[in-house]
Amino acid sequence: MQRPLNLHRVSLLIAKTGKAHSIGETLVKPAAKIMTEIMLGEKSSKEINKIPLSNDTVKKRITSMAENLKVQLVSQLQQSLYFSLKLDESTDIGNEANLSCFVKYIYCGEVHDEFLFCRPLPTNTTGEVLEEAVKIVNFIKGKALNTRLFTVLCKEMGSEHTKLLYHTEARWLTWGKVLSRLFELDFLLTSKEELDGDTTQAFKAHLQGLHSEIGKYFEEPDPSFEWIRNPFVTHKVDIEKVSVNLSSKEADNLVEIATSGTLKTLFRERSLANGWAQVQSEYPGLAEIALKHLIPFPTTYNCEIGFSTLVDHKTKKRNRINVDPDIRLKLSRLEPDIPTVVRQQKQYHSPH
Repeated sequence: MQRPLNLHRVSLLIAKTGKAHSIGETLVKPAAKIMTEIMLGEKSSKEINKIPLSNDTVKKRITSMAENLKVQLVSQLQQSLYFSLKLDESTDIGNEANLSCFVKYIYCGEVHDEFLFCRPLPTNTTGEVLEEAVKIVNFIKGKALNTRLFTVLCKEMGSEHTKLLYHTEARWLTWGKVLSRLFELDFLLTSKEELDGDTTQAFKAHLQGLHSEIGKYFEEPDPSFEWIRNPFVTHKVDIEKVSVNLSSKEADNLVEIATSGTLKTLFRERSLANGWAQVQSEYPGLAEIALKHLIPFPTTYNCEIGFSTLVDHKTKKRNRINVDPDIRLKLSRLEPDIPTVVRQQKQYHSPH
């Protein structure tokens, strides 16, 4: 039993480094032979040749361990009262669209965030569509002859519009200057001078609408929920101010938390979300409100890490492999239950 366990651990190390599965035969085994020969002699080093570390063998072990991690994750998610998802899309080396998903949930009084999956998408990403649109516009507007032919074609088809305009926003997106251009033009929102021209007024109205839409995603913090960030307000006036949306029982519980030195130490030693998760059994009402505000992902950082890992795995030489098992083992904070994996494989291959 010990030998299969160790061989799975070697495959796990290969997955966590993000290297090709063939590295077991091309590097790990030769290096092990050299070290064994130095330490134990040539006879012992020959035993290394009996260790199965082929590309297919390593792949099977990685896949089985990744499946075990998935089972563990699903089991923990089923025990969580609520969870949040973070999804993002990107393209790999083969220009294939991929969807990455991470999940944040509560398990055993702790908040966890884990890799859920990375799957190829059957359709193009928004970025690909935008890129193709820019290429088409540039081709038509690039030469006067193409522009004239396009106008004739539109007229023959009875189109309402016969000319193409350069899409300024597409240009900004291509060069990654959306925010910088937005700040450059912010004076239009705050300027007290009268701006002439219908086009300028329409542009100003568009920026004002954009400003309003951004405000929906970056709202000012609601002071009535300040107790979530800092539950240790001690003044009666402050407690009354932040507990306006709480029931009388929840307000009393907040007073208990605020005056507890033990809980203050607990919150100081843990993250804010984990602090509330720890008191969930004792103060379920307050903890539920707090955790529903804290569980959502604040950034796409996890997905960016996932896409970086995807790019590392899908190179020009490995652009057709299913990378989901490798990425799961590399990114997951869970550890595969290798004894269970080995036991299941023995049961699968045992004669019936």
